[in-house]
Amino acid sequence: MNLINITKKQIWMILLFSMITLQATTITGTAYASIEKDSKKEALSDLSNKISVNVKSDFKTITKSFGKNYEKSNEKLVHLSSNLPILGADFKNNFGNTLIKTTATISSEVSLKVYIVQLKRLKKNISHSMLELENSTNPDIKYSILNQLLNDIENFNKHKIVALILKGVNLPTLGITKSEINSKLLKYIQKAPSIKIASEILSKDIDVKNIYISAIKPNGSSEVTQFAKILKDNLSTKLNTTKYSSDAKYFLRGDYEI
Repeated sequence: MNLINITKKQIWMILLFSMITLQATTITGTAYASIEKDSKKEALSDLSNKISVNVKSDFKTITKSFGKNYEKSNEKLVHLSSNLPILGADFKNNFGNTLIKTTATISSEVSLKVYIVQLKRLKKNISHSMLELENSTNPDIKYSILNQLLNDIENFNKHKIVALILKGVNLPTLGITKSEINSKLLKYIQKAPSIKIASEILSKDIDVKNIYISAIKPNGSSEVTQFAKILKDNLSTKLNTTKYSSDAKYFLRGDYEI
């Protein structure tokens, strides 16, 4: 059963990339604004949306042929197609009486070369990070490298999607996936080897401001230990906190078992 699933997945990937590379080699975004800077920004946004639509449209055609078995992959691809990087764009302005019309264009002839350079750069960075990860014994450094790898791999994948749309062939490939890095990070999340990593895990994805960190105490105790003080200090460096509870908009509370 596993062998059949892997084979189907390989066929699906080949079909997906084949269909994407058959799309138009020039993509244009258009926008109107009273200020040139705003017009350019909106034209880039329109261009990015059109690339995302291309990716989603191609994938929808393929998943329709295979059926419901690839819904999970569909979600992953749609997520990956958001915020795609726009490189080597050409801008043209048409100045009207009140509004400026801006067109932003990327093409295989000009932009594809820029994407390939970025893919090679990211692959080199990823290879270097993998080597550092293998040689390091410090858990804090390893955790930092894994997070950097996760970010670089995601950027690599996004650049490659656009390169494929622009008919890129023989593009760089990676020997590691996001899933593999996430599996390694999960070990740290389940049991953090240091207070520094624990504070990074606890504060991850918290982007609100004016947080008051309440005293962190052992479960069933009113004592504030040295460990709790150090953890609070570490969390304070990673969050937007307030010194006094009266100034806080949010409160971070918790306890722990020794």
